[in-house]
Amino acid sequence: MTKPKPKDQLKKNQPPAKKAAPKKEAAELSGTAHKSTHATVTVEKSGPKPSPAQARKEAKVRVDLLDNWMGLNAEVKTMSEDEAESLIQHERENRCRPNVILRLHGRFNKLRGIREKSELMRPLA
Repeated sequence: MTKPKPKDQLKKNQPPAKKAAPKKEAAELSGTAHKSTHATVTVEKSGPKPSPAQARKEAKVRVDLLDNWMGLNAEVKTMSEDEAESLIQHERENRCRPNVILRLHGRFNKLRGIREKSELMRPLA
């Protein structure tokens, strides 16, 4: 029968613990600590002449909005349907974070509903 090892010996055999990353200031998290340039990515689809729906998909994507949650929430309230759709596509192709995709989809769905409702009501007016 083997004798259990003391806790000190168990710690010596384990790899060193990772150091915690330094905490960011509230200003850094909110995006007010520094001005960043807005990086854009063009989403391109191949094919002949793009239809209006495809033209919307080729809108420029503001990738910097996806850097932090607070910045995304602040900007998502003012973004267009095209921007939301492009950001969803970009997020799915790159980092694939479910919370970000769901937040963008919620905004896209609301904007689409508003547009479709106005299209339905237009002939009646």
